[in-house]
Amino acid sequence: MLKEHAQWASAGFYISGSEWEPLAFFSEGLSHANSFDLLLGFFSSSAIEVLSDSFALFLYRGGNMRLVINNLLSEADRELLLSTQRGEGVPEFDLRNLRALRETLSRRDTHFFDCLAFLMRAGRLEIKVVRPSGKAGIVHTKCGVFSDHIHKIAFSGSCNFSKTALIDNQEQINAFFDWESSQDNFARSKAVHHLRAYFSGEDESFCCLPADQLRAQLADDWPHKDMETLLKEGEQLIEERLVADLRPGVRKVLERAKHQVHQALEEQRQEAEAEKQQEWQRKVDCGLPHFPYPQRGRAIINKLHMMPGKRKRKKDSLPWPQARAKHSRRSTVFCKSMSREATTRPSSLCRHLLC
Repeated sequence: MLKEHAQWASAGFYISGSEWEPLAFFSEGLSHANSFDLLLGFFSSSAIEVLSDSFALFLYRGGNMRLVINNLLSEADRELLLSTQRGEGVPEFDLRNLRALRETLSRRDTHFFDCLAFLMRAGRLEIKVVRPSGKAGIVHTKCGVFSDHIHKIAFSGSCNFSKTALIDNQEQINAFFDWESSQDNFARSKAVHHLRAYFSGEDESFCCLPADQLRAQLADDWPHKDMETLLKEGEQLIEERLVADLRPGVRKVLERAKHQVHQALEEQRQEAEAEKQQEWQRKVDCGLPHFPYPQRGRAIINKLHMMPGKRKRKKDSLPWPQARAKHSRRSTVFCKSMSREATTRPSSLCRHLLC
């Protein structure tokens, strides 16, 4: 999918303000890959909110994401990691419901962070917080690999994975495709080896922060904020995205990602219709009870009612429940009147007998 369906810059060079934005690289990679490993300096979940369409497609198609980041996090992301480490309960999310998933990821509120926490619990999102071993400073490398289990794309550059880097900053990315030149293959293999060493712990130039140390480190780096403040900050980020004067390249990327989601939803609808058709045909072949048409009965009845020439119900006629009640009242009145008449006026047979 990475080679056949995605659109890439011809030379693998992406720079802010050009036709090929760094945002376009991440959007295309997430939309067509099922594995994403990322080693960077600064991470913010606001990047996922900006890339909500592409990230929803990534998860919908079974994608797994691994991140190695430094220990400087926003308050909202700090709370996300700490709540996951404490083992707090989170609701489950249906990752096959593309429409609902997209809506959840596009709104950076409580449900958004619940979804990220669910992904971390389910092993679909792995985040390692690291720092350099035995010295001051932070991890500031920026490289990564997209994969679809057939092809791989490695990249490096200046761009962090955050809303500020993707939308506002002047950033640059170099991409290396495994179907291109041998030089690209060499750069890709080096990036893959480097990332494997980070995730496996073989690289001794950095150390992972354990859970208890992570809490203390993060608490020292950032002041405490309550959830109400976090939600207000999230709403502010959303409003900024909606009213921002986006660069033409950025707007084009977001529109393309939205179009890809609509295509996936249409494919999902067609697959569901095909499954219904197959199930109906199976019942026909096996002689099982079935509706005469592959469509649902109610849909057929609605179509019949909409046919031209169909006699319309009078406007003054009552719906069925009220009409039945009215008929019942008339029947009751008629029966009562007959009973009164029977008691006051004897029948001809009774008069004959009395005579």
